[in-house]
Amino acid sequence: DFIEDTTIGSPVELATGAGATFVARTTVYHVKQLQSLLKKAIQHDGFSVLEVLTQCPTYFGRKNRKGSAVDMINNYRDTTVPIGSAKKKENPELIERGIFVEKNLPEYCQAYAELVERASA
Repeated sequence: DFIEDTTIGSPVELATGAGATFVARTTVYHVKQLQSLLKKAIQHDGFSVLEVLTQCPTYFGRKNRKGSAVDMINNYRDTTVPIGSAKKKENPELIERGIFVEKNLPEYCQAYAELVERASA
């Protein structure tokens, strides 16, 4: 159900702790994966969080000398790996992308409405 995200304090950890039943991460470089995960997050019945890593060449990039917008997007190609990749074991600095949590639990509003109905009966 949950794949550990070793990035301490990450949005993945925060969303999981907040009870999200769908949590994923990808980048703007990985367009096909982004499309797929966005569709899954929208169609998921419940609390979904999709973290999308994107470049900021105008402020962050300039201040930190990260190069052009293209350089920054290409950096996502080089610094991210699919969840469970052997490369992550070799280099813990790499950022994992994919689906971290995908649970089929009753949706909150639906479960609450059922609870109110039972209490009213």
